Amino acid sequence: MRQILLSDAFYADAAFQQRNSSPTKFVIGTVRELGAVVPPRRMTQALTLMGQDLFNPPNVGGWPGGVTWINASTLVERFNFAGVGANILGQANGLGSLQQALAAGGGAPAGIDAVLNQFSGVGPALAIQNAVRGCLAGSPTAQDTRTRTRGVLQLALGSPESQLN
Repeated sequence: MRQILLSDAFYADAAFQQRNSSPTKFVIGTVRELGAVVPPRRMTQALTLMGQDLFNPPNVGGWPGGVTWINASTLVERFNFAGVGANILGQANGLGSLQQALAAGGGAPAGIDAVLNQFSGVGPALAIQNAVRGCLAGSPTAQDTRTRTRGVLQLALGSPESQLN
């Protein structure tokens, strides 16, 4: 085990985030990352729509995993679930630290990167940075700030980088 964990191949870029997260890992990871309280029924519905009917595998081997978790409909459901988490977090007034981080960055690339890194764990692609900048544009009223912050959160959790582990 020591040899494997100390191997250069173990830490190579080619080995980093090369597996798609299962729906269960994505849903539970999203809820934990946000510290949100999502109704269990909503989580199980999301898992089913993402192709993983919990406690009901397709066969004794379990779910196939890998790229089978990612297709047009499951990606939409992952993005929708990220929105559910963002809305629940917003209702619980848990967006404060994220709003502060975005305000501190002033929409600058460094501030946006800091927020996206919190949720994706890696440097975000230019496309997601541009999407976040677009989400942050607009009038700075309190309601708009909450809405834009939820949008940033949904974009970060729905980003391709957030789908990998």
